[in-house]
Amino acid sequence: MKDVLRRADERQIEMEFPEATYLAEKEVIHMIGEEERERAKEDMKKDLIKMDKLKKNVKADRYSKENKHHQRKLKYAINVISAAVRRWKAVKKLQQMCYETYEKLFDANSHEFYYRNSRTVCQFFRIAFITVTINN
Repeated sequence: MKDVLRRADERQIEMEFPEATYLAEKEVIHMIGEEERERAKEDMKKDLIKMDKLKKNVKADRYSKENKHHQRKLKYAINVISAAVRRWKAVKKLQQMCYETYEKLFDANSHEFYYRNSRTVCQFFRIAFITVTINN
């Protein structure tokens, strides 16, 4: 209130005590409002920074989870393909072993093909244990 009276005297405005009290109260309320506004702005800035950090963390976590999921899918695909290649190579190896071991010959009397083991000289009309067909 003393500040209000002093400023009024500096401007050469005549002011009485009740009027000075009223103006001082208005000034105090205005100053408190301004301080509260600044505090609210600072709080909002801090909250915005926190939210941005949280969003970045959530985005990074999502990217990390997606990357891990992609890695698992990639590893599974590699395993499936490598198993298929191993299977294909095994079949080719069995075919080669059969070509080296068995000969496919035609029996003119029975009009059927038969297989002769070149190592043991045994003859078979069917080879049950060979799952690969031998075509000459």
